[in-house]
Amino acid sequence: MLKTAIFLSFLLAAPSTAFAKTMTAVCGPFKGYTVGISGSSENHKPLSYSDSMDKEFTFVWEVDSRSALIIGPGEKPTREEGVMAIGTSDQLSFVVTYPISIFVYSIFPDRKTMLITKHTHSRGLEFDAARGFIMRGDCNISIK
Repeated sequence: MLKTAIFLSFLLAAPSTAFAKTMTAVCGPFKGYTVGISGSSENHKPLSYSDSMDKEFTFVWEVDSRSALIIGPGEKPTREEGVMAIGTSDQLSFVVTYPISIFVYSIFPDRKTMLITKHTHSRGLEFDAARGFIMRGDCNISIK
């Protein structure tokens, strides 16, 4: 509780961006699970299987900000703005929404870990499913 209060006091007391600090986390690869119900093309079968992403995500957060930049993997990486949902010294969670899905990216700084969750009703051309995943990856974190 005290740790959280100190962290939030630091965030609220930041007088200007001239002294702002930036946290950068490079996280991955990720391992986890996909769960849900497939769409009609697969007869709405229950889903539950191990899943993985052998890629890294970069997470950039200006410490006094209510949003973060989440940069996806690849030669043409996605660049998404995540809106802060939780901001404590133990957990930073940011939400990214799309027309057909929602992602939550959570960094646990002390554990140098990122969790990614996805919730959607589609996969490719299948729009009547209920799918999601949760994956965990290790992070290298720096604050400058």
